[in-house]
Amino acid sequence: MADALEQRVKQLRHEYALQKDGEMMMNQRMIERLEHTIEMKEAELFRMQKESVDLLSRIDEVAKQRESMDAENQKLRRLLEKSNILTEKALKDTKRRLEESEKKRTAHLTQYNDVVSALKKENSDLVERAQRADERVGQVEEILVKEQVISFCLIGFVMAIMIMDPSIL
Repeated sequence: MADALEQRVKQLRHEYALQKDGEMMMNQRMIERLEHTIEMKEAELFRMQKESVDLLSRIDEVAKQRESMDAENQKLRRLLEKSNILTEKALKDTKRRLEESEKKRTAHLTQYNDVVSALKKENSDLVERAQRADERVGQVEEILVKEQVISFCLIGFVMAIMIMDPSIL
């Protein structure tokens, strides 16, 4: 009878050890998956930040083009003011170039405004996506911590029961 009881205790300890090892393996796998998810989200966040920097660089580039167009427009206006001493033909030619420049400037300004609006919207979307990704990573980390706490509490609870009442084994 005592041998059977000892055998049963050994069996229960072995089963508990197997169960504990299984839970540890599951926890480790979950940790690895979550770490992988976090790495992927961080990579995505880095990519989004790089895209944001690229978009801001493009905005600066378009702004420089606009300044260049404004400078050209000013230059043409000065030429128009000086053209009063030129012949009528020269005056008409200068006016024509100014109008073309104005049309180009208007077209470029429209294009610039469209690009800026699109870039701002895309940047806003990227920031929003990055914030959502950060929130999801925080939630996943919080779940992981809760699961680890629960696992350790269960292990402690089982050990406390075993210590308090060894006859359970």
